Amino acid sequence: MKPFFISLGLCLGMVAAITFWADVDHRWHRIPVMPTRGLTTGEVWVWPAINWDERTFKISQLALQKTPDVIVLGNSHAAMISTDMFPHQTTLFNMSISGASLEDLLIMWQVVKVSNRIPKRIVLEIDPWMLTADITQFQGWRKYSNYLNDFLHFSQQSGIVRPIKLWTTKCRNLFTEMTELFSWIEFKSVLKYIYGLRKGFSSKFVGIILERNLPGTEQAFHADGSRVYSTLDSSPKDRRALENIISKKTLGDDLFYLTPTWSFSPGDDYRLGLLLHEMAIYHVNVLIILPPLHSLEYNELIQRREYKHIFPEFVTHIQRLNKSYPNVHICNTGNSAWNGCQDIEFYDGSHMRAPCAAKVVNYCFSKIIHL
Repeated sequence: MKPFFISLGLCLGMVAAITFWADVDHRWHRIPVMPTRGLTTGEVWVWPAINWDERTFKISQLALQKTPDVIVLGNSHAAMISTDMFPHQTTLFNMSISGASLEDLLIMWQVVKVSNRIPKRIVLEIDPWMLTADITQFQGWRKYSNYLNDFLHFSQQSGIVRPIKLWTTKCRNLFTEMTELFSWIEFKSVLKYIYGLRKGFSSKFVGIILERNLPGTEQAFHADGSRVYSTLDSSPKDRRALENIISKKTLGDDLFYLTPTWSFSPGDDYRLGLLLHEMAIYHVNVLIILPPLHSLEYNELIQRREYKHIFPEFVTHIQRLNKSYPNVHICNTGNSAWNGCQDIEFYDGSHMRAPCAAKVVNYCFSKIIHL
């Protein structure tokens, strides 16, 4: 048995070493240098990899901006909201994070305060799973726990919210990074990377480039923080092809990251209240957008017996915030037909294309409130 374990250890060590050397997702020794200046109109910043954590870019780029009129906080469903969807001369910065949890919203708000970039208005995109006890997948925010602790500090003094122990978080992050070195998914990306090198493919470009020169396979960020999808993701799809994508990817046993046992997390509910209360103290007007879904996914969510209670309960709960916080307005666009979005204006079951995002912005700011 001893030779077996020695061989196993050598093989795992070799896999880890190769994965670390390739660093396909730019997470270890190939961490990209953030822009040292703000992007100008027509420029984009090409990001390193699909699995790369864009929080670092958003935080560093905000510090290079003047205080915008509007800041967007949310997850990838709000990533397409951009300056050109608002009236002329309105400045905007989109701080949405892919896979964002409620903790990300709190962290990014704390970053806004620390950077002294508090805007007149905040667009807060919230999805059902941000306020549920069931979801634990999205943990990328833990690298920025210091911001979350600072936000919760005044509540910790009363004993209502327990602080996150930073040393525990650092150990958790280190363990996660180490396990990624042995991940089969990560290693498959490494093999593709090595194959590309052998075929003479150039290394991936990371940095500032004019959008008109952006390769069609790349994803990037605009100067206002909004996302640029690759043409592979944004190329038009016919209705049937799109429905097939939705059926395969989002209509499984766990619909839309939700489970039949979905319920509100009291802790998250309380912390959302803290966030809105603090925004009121800073005299920030808040527009909460409940984002639209593709009709196929929306119908599945409201008709499937085990899931149909989720959306009405979520909407009812969010709408109660109007009574507690007069600075908060709610815009429910869950049913895409309400704001005029067509099914073909989605990438999948829940991610809007730019035309749909523009309709959502116009609907919310013309029907609910005015800039």
